[in-house]
Amino acid sequence: METKTSRPDVMDLLGEKAVYYLEHICKGITKDQLILPGKKFIDESFGLSNRHPQVLRNLQQIYSTGRLAHTGYLNILPVDQGIEHSAGASFAPNPIYFNPENIVSLAIEGSCNAVASTFGVLASVSRKYAHKIPFIVKINHN
Repeated sequence: METKTSRPDVMDLLGEKAVYYLEHICKGITKDQLILPGKKFIDESFGLSNRHPQVLRNLQQIYSTGRLAHTGYLNILPVDQGIEHSAGASFAPNPIYFNPENIVSLAIEGSCNAVASTFGVLASVSRKYAHKIPFIVKINHN
């Protein structure tokens, strides 16, 4: 016997603000000014900019990886705050993620477009994983 789980209606979730959010019309930016996500997102967004060709190639690689590849959307696994600001507190519930290899493996298993972390984390596994998923390195630090 199949049972259907009921999902809450969007109108119910938004409550008294539902009409405000769902019927809003932006007057400052028109639809024709938007660059919507899609296969040509990098060309349309950055193609005529002064960005270095290598930057454009790297952006294209990120947008062409993972389950959202070529859609114009990104799913990046960011693992840097906990490392920088108290790894013990951040990773205590899941200590296996003290191991940088597990962080990158998680991003790959999740079909992310990229993994973002500190230089140390990514450098320690780069030979094994840099060709499998794009890395985004956080280089600023307090």
